[in-house]
Amino acid sequence: MSETGFALHAQGYFLSALHRELERVLPARCARSLDSWMEGGTLRLEPKDMGITGMDLAWLTYTAVFSLENLPFRECRTETLLAVAASWIQEHDNYREQFALPEPSYAVVPNDEHSADIELEVQFAEPLRIVEDPSGAVNWLDKTWSVAPFDVWVADEITLSVAGSAHPVYPPNPET
Repeated sequence: MSETGFALHAQGYFLSALHRELERVLPARCARSLDSWMEGGTLRLEPKDMGITGMDLAWLTYTAVFSLENLPFRECRTETLLAVAASWIQEHDNYREQFALPEPSYAVVPNDEHSADIELEVQFAEPLRIVEDPSGAVNWLDKTWSVAPFDVWVADEITLSVAGSAHPVYPPNPET
């Protein structure tokens, strides 16, 4: 069995991961000014059993807001931050098409000839994942659970038994 790398994403998720990516490219004194939060969230109650590793309890949909005040735009270019955000979203957010999420939006408000305030808004949808845990805080389906990421196991092959004979079945090779 193998894991899907995307399923190992930590909870809460896209906001936290994109925040860390933006901090990575900011000078240290600017990174301290980066703030982010969730707005306008909804819970889509669509539970799904993901196998022995856990459950997707619901889907979180929300607007992630990233705010930078007094960014010295000559030292840290606005277009670089936007390119970092765009590349991260395209590489990591595999749910955008599924949920028909709108394009990210941003605003730049100059303060003076050396600094500006920047706000980036990105709508995200991501699973709210839970795992069985005897001391967990979530009571659901006569069990206790904790909010936590988990591995999603995907079969590399299966064996189909028909009338006493076994036949291995492999997924189609996309390269052929």
